[in-house]
Amino acid sequence: ADELLDQVFELEPDNFQAHFIRGTMRITHQKFEEAIDLLNRAIDLNPKFFEAWTAYGVALTGLNQYEDAILALNRAIDENPTYPESHFSLARLHKKLGKWDNAIMHFRRALQYDPAHANAHNELAECYYAKGEYDESMSCCHSALLIDKRFPAAHNNLGRALAALGQTKSAEESFRTAIRFDPIFAEAYCNLGKTFLNLGRAAQALEVCIQATNLNPNLAL
Repeated sequence: ADELLDQVFELEPDNFQAHFIRGTMRITHQKFEEAIDLLNRAIDLNPKFFEAWTAYGVALTGLNQYEDAILALNRAIDENPTYPESHFSLARLHKKLGKWDNAIMHFRRALQYDPAHANAHNELAECYYAKGEYDESMSCCHSALLIDKRFPAAHNNLGRALAALGQTKSAEESFRTAIRFDPIFAEAYCNLGKTFLNLGRAAQALEVCIQATNLNPNLAL
């Protein structure tokens, strides 16, 4: 793809789409500074390019430049209020900052324009869980799983909400399902271990705790 873009740049050095595509490729490889340079160029060439403003905000988020990222994502929304990825990216940033109500608002806006956005449903569930609104969190997980029944993170989040509501056996099943769809999902193993402890099954808890820490040493029951 880079070779093809090089040819495009030779023929059309001011092709804003080419700068944008290359910038998004740099984001994928977490080369955020390079992405920002390319996306800045795309925006200079087309200041109303809302997809580029969105990607620019994502790249700034990757560099922990949160205030500038919020400005860029709001500019994207100003240019096109109905583009779901702008709202989704801004919601994720607010979630990262622990601004749950702002995150919920923008996840809801993303879903208004793209109701089948499974990731938005799932991350919305995490916001409600953080606020202690477990029934709402569970509802969002179900929405995500209606779209993608093999979504490990949504099964894991459903298990967390069920556990918080005292539905321990159902939580166990959700964590097991998350692991079935993603056998190296360390957090799901950790949550399953906590569930075993709550059920008084210490030996099983120890077994999955070892699996979780083997996959991710930073996790602990």
